[in-house]
Amino acid sequence: MMMVFVLSALCAHGASATSAAEAYADAEFATAASEYTTLIDERGGTPALFHNRGNAYFRSGELGEAIADYRRGLTLSPNDPDLKSNLKHARTDVEDAVLPPMPSALARTLAFWHFGLSHWAMTVTMLV
Repeated sequence: MMMVFVLSALCAHGASATSAAEAYADAEFATAASEYTTLIDERGGTPALFHNRGNAYFRSGELGEAIADYRRGLTLSPNDPDLKSNLKHARTDVEDAVLPPMPSALARTLAFWHFGLSHWAMTVTMLV
């Protein structure tokens, strides 16, 4: 499926897309994303270009940028199954990096019943 988008981008945008596709094929994903950005800035975005740049961002580990590009492509082509699939896949790879704060050791010691006992154990303790 990737080749379909690359070929359609090549037909629509000429030699500049060739260098972006070659960079992607050579696993130079940051370079490919930069080349696709240049194409989008110069000639406007198409679903294929957003898809390809999203793939380059995804492979370079920039999941937020990849998701944004898949969504941009879907605004232009809402029923594109490849964009939908890639968006779903990218969203499953996103991990929440914000962890809830851990209580201090003092707080855990002073409020041991809250942090150390289960809800059921607290209920039984209150009733007894």
